[in-house]
Amino acid sequence: VRSEFPDTLFLLEGLGGKVEVMERLLADANLNWAYSELFQNYDRGQIEHFMPGYIRVSSTLGVLVHFAETHDNTRLAARSRTYARLRTALTALASHTGGFGITNGVEWLAEERVDVHGAPSLHWGNPDNLVPHIARLNAILRQHPCFHQGAVVRLANPGSQNTLSLVRTAPRGGGQVTVLANLDDGQPAWISCSAGDLPAARPLWDLLTGREVALAPEGDRAGCRLEPGEVLCLTAQPADLEAVAGAGRSPASIPGRSVSQMLRAKALEIHRVFHRGMDAGDTDPARLADELAQDPRAFCLRMAVDGRRAASRSVTVLGLYGHADRPGATFPAIVSWDWPRDSRR
Repeated sequence: VRSEFPDTLFLLEGLGGKVEVMERLLADANLNWAYSELFQNYDRGQIEHFMPGYIRVSSTLGVLVHFAETHDNTRLAARSRTYARLRTALTALASHTGGFGITNGVEWLAEERVDVHGAPSLHWGNPDNLVPHIARLNAILRQHPCFHQGAVVRLANPGSQNTLSLVRTAPRGGGQVTVLANLDDGQPAWISCSAGDLPAARPLWDLLTGREVALAPEGDRAGCRLEPGEVLCLTAQPADLEAVAGAGRSPASIPGRSVSQMLRAKALEIHRVFHRGMDAGDTDPARLADELAQDPRAFCLRMAVDGRRAASRSVTVLGLYGHADRPGATFPAIVSWDWPRDSRR
């Protein structure tokens, strides 16, 4: 498939199977993403048992995508609006590199269970909905570096009640957020964390609501009351609030980190094509990406020349590719495509 459609992404639904089989499919079969089973882990004990394996696989083999609900279970809203809000926030804020999704209808608080071969009601246009809530979650995932590639996620001890605490640290000193969740949608709860599990500065703000959150000191810990099903995402940086709000105002924009990642991937793809699959060695992907962005045509021509020189020095490559690398062989044509002039070309 990839020889004909190289940009294809393969997703694995591996629910109920052995974890080792899923890991082999991600690693050896070159699948991209797999289904997370967080949606059917509910209380603190279940989630704390699930999360270490989830973090390990997502960080090393392929992202496991958290879906808030699926057709395998009763709709979240059928239990309560509070529960639907809790589970969507939990699956988003516990995700790896923003690997979070919803089943259509969760944003409209649909209560009728999904029938895969039927047409259940999705409550489309329901005035009582989670649309702003999910939009805010997506803005946080897009904008805050604690939810981007390279961020470290770990569980913290939130006390003795049915609560959960996650500490997320961005790479290269990009900040820290602490996610606090009351997993009980029927009762309030008290949650506390050690000083090292909370952003160091004060005051703290909740990225979900924008409100300031006061924590009560408890010796070397600090805590607060969470309403039934309440989830907080705490930061000590007021600039984080502005960044998330800005992302919400321009939902169609592509984050700079995503543009950089796509440029690096494309530059390495071009390198692979012209170097006939040889190891990239000490090549700096960031430098290649900068060259590609500045002058794509010149970059491709340089890759073609460098690739040919490298091939002429490699007995192995000459043996593999024969006549294609003889002196005088022609370079591949480079065709320019310009926007918007060539939009119909």
